[in-house]
Amino acid sequence: MLALKDVRQSDLEPVWTLNQAAVPHVGDIDLATMARYKSIAPYFKLAWWGEELAGFMIAMPPGVDYQSPNYQWLEQRYTSHYYIDRLAVAPHLHRRGIGRALYDDVRRAARGHTLLTCEVNVIPPNETSMAFHRSLGFEPLGFLDSDEGRKRVCFLGAPLRVAGP
Repeated sequence: MLALKDVRQSDLEPVWTLNQAAVPHVGDIDLATMARYKSIAPYFKLAWWGEELAGFMIAMPPGVDYQSPNYQWLEQRYTSHYYIDRLAVAPHLHRRGIGRALYDDVRRAARGHTLLTCEVNVIPPNETSMAFHRSLGFEPLGFLDSDEGRKRVCFLGAPLRVAGP
């Protein structure tokens, strides 16, 4: 029933709608920014639950022309990370393995990198996401405050196996 597919241009508006429904746990963006992700992010996958858009993930390796303060924080500290910029799952489809399936898939896409990275809000708190990421083996790497201390993220990392014989 679950299928993962690459994003298409025609998917961008429904993906944006799903993103906006997940704010403040993901960043508030406009549709033009969502379209830019399609052009810069080598990993932009959609999860379909039957015919319904169930979730999405956007991720990228080092060296992408992306000026997000969170991405730049990681760029300054890690040379072989694969950054998960955003993940959203439709609320009524939580706890069906959709997020885990996207994480399993992005780990394959990140082969050759040493660290899978993301961030989770701690101000305002997103305790569900933090528990989910900890269950996947992510550990804290550091923190970044923004918006004059009204927002804080915790960067998380999980080791990736480097491809070998």
